[in-house]
Amino acid sequence: MSEEEKKVVENFKSFIEQKEKEQETLYENEEFYKDDIEQNELFLKMLHSILNLIEKQSKEIEHLKNLNEHQSKDMTKAVNYTFEQNKELEIKDKMIDEMAKEINKAHFEQNDFEKWFEKMLGVQKKMDYGYVVDVIKYHFRKKVENNERR
Repeated sequence: MSEEEKKVVENFKSFIEQKEKEQETLYENEEFYKDDIEQNELFLKMLHSILNLIEKQSKEIEHLKNLNEHQSKDMTKAVNYTFEQNKELEIKDKMIDEMAKEINKAHFEQNDFEKWFEKMLGVQKKMDYGYVVDVIKYHFRKKVENNERR
C-alpha cells in the first residue's frame, strides 16, 4: 500500500472513531435520539465492513506482491542458469567439432586410422571431408547418449 493509501485508510479509521464517539453521545440521550441511534449503528457497521474489506484486500495485494517478487527472483535465477548452460553447451559443441576435425585429419594422414574409420563408422578414404565430420560427430554424440542412459 502506498503512503497516500495508508493515509486515506488512517483518515477513514479516524472518521469511524469519530462516528463511534458520536454514537456514545447518542446513547447517553437515547430517549431523544432513538431513530438516530439505529441509523448510526447501521452506518457504523457498514463503515467497519468497508474498513475490513480494505484491510483484507491490502493484505492480499501485499501477499501477491511478495509472491510475485519471489517468483521473479526464481525466474531470473532460472534464466541465468539456462544461459550459463547454453554457453557451456556451445563450448562443448565446438569442442566436439574440433575433435571431429582432428580425427578426420588423422584419418587422411595415417593408414591405421583408415581401418578404424571403416570398422567403427563405415567411412572410407574416398568420402567427402564434410560428410566425414558429420559422421564422426554423430558417432560420438550417440556414444555420449548411450553412456548417459546407463
